[in-house]
Amino acid sequence: MKRFEGKVVLVTGGGSGIGRATALAFAREGAAVIVAGRRPQALAQTADLARDAGDGLETKPVDVTDEADVARLIGQIRSRHGRLDVAVNNAGVLGAPGPLDRLSEDEWSSVLATNLIGVWTCMKYELALMREGKGGAIVNMAANIGAHMTIPYLSAYTACTAALLTLALVPPLQFLSDGLRFRA
Repeated sequence: MKRFEGKVVLVTGGGSGIGRATALAFAREGAAVIVAGRRPQALAQTADLARDAGDGLETKPVDVTDEADVARLIGQIRSRHGRLDVAVNNAGVLGAPGPLDRLSEDEWSSVLATNLIGVWTCMKYELALMREGKGGAIVNMAANIGAHMTIPYLSAYTACTAALLTLALVPPLQFLSDGLRFRA
């Protein structure tokens, strides 16, 4: 038996990089994987790679900065699978590099909207579905080095990373009795 057989796993930002590798690893281990992201073509490439390896996964377009879009995604998972066992919140952007004093409010806000508020929005809806199923695990991907060592010219990104690491400390205190686990 494969390690995640019978488990339902959501990976946001699964169209490339770490998200894609994570989604493919869960699929190899037998999970029913839902890969979500903003770029349909990249999601299709992830699905093709899984299919070529003999695994399957679902792709769902979602913009984590749009709460209604996230609610719709979790609603689709609830309708199709009835539960969510693992969520990997991996969607993120680096943002426009530049000196802090030259970033526009839009540049700063777009990074926070995806990397911090998007994770919070996903967690909000993932938690509700996981609590219904009496358990689950949430992994919020964050570049640990970005939180502890400033990356010049990526101030919004490093600020979000530090905030995500701190955010990961809060839910275990609130939801431990619900059988939920968290990691950043």
